[in-house]
Amino acid sequence: MLKKFTCTVLSVIVALLSAVCVTAASKADFSIEKADEYFTLMNGCSRMSLKNYGSDDVVDVIAYCGLDFSSPKIMFYLSMFYIANNIDTQKMTADPEYSTQIINNLNGYLLKKGIENKRASEFVEKYSGDILVKKLNFSTVGAYTFRAKKSVAEKMLDDSNADFIIVGTGLVLKECDVNADGKIDIKDVKTIQSLSMESVGGNREDEQKFLIYSADLNSDGKININDATLLQQKLTA
Repeated sequence: MLKKFTCTVLSVIVALLSAVCVTAASKADFSIEKADEYFTLMNGCSRMSLKNYGSDDVVDVIAYCGLDFSSPKIMFYLSMFYIANNIDTQKMTADPEYSTQIINNLNGYLLKKGIENKRASEFVEKYSGDILVKKLNFSTVGAYTFRAKKSVAEKMLDDSNADFIIVGTGLVLKECDVNADGKIDIKDVKTIQSLSMESVGGNREDEQKFLIYSADLNSDGKININDATLLQQKLTA
């Protein structure tokens, strides 16, 4: 499972860093708004996914505490790294070993240039006693894969130092997988039936957005019995 999660977090970071590096090299303006929207959905999905676990369960977690891409210094070094290494962005998204090596090289390069990721350092220090097994550790880039208790993952989701926390199916967002268990079945129909806009409104913002994304099947901005009926029809078609 950790190996699968390692590839998952790499694919997210590769996509983000590739976009940033290309933008930095071309001196274009970089906007992370779309990335932030996706991160919000992933966090919301993780909140739903955690409801499938018991209070004492141990879960696989991906944490990303990214660098400050508004910093001209960081953007300069990213552009220099991209140009000097002739990075194949398509290969990065398709070849896990290649992407691992590139990110590892980038992590070391930024470290040598004196770049510090204080958010990542504070995050790891805060949870060092709660992380049970650490697998992936790119401290400057800010990417980590590990195992921790459900309660710890829940706290991490509210930590401002983390851009996103992935638990379960958090990366591969699926419309209709409302309970975020990786499957689309009758359980999702029942979850939609139990939801209403009032109950959704009482959730955290990221969870609200994920529920609208996954459960509003007829795209009317509401979650109600009509959405449950549509999903049931899809399952029996």
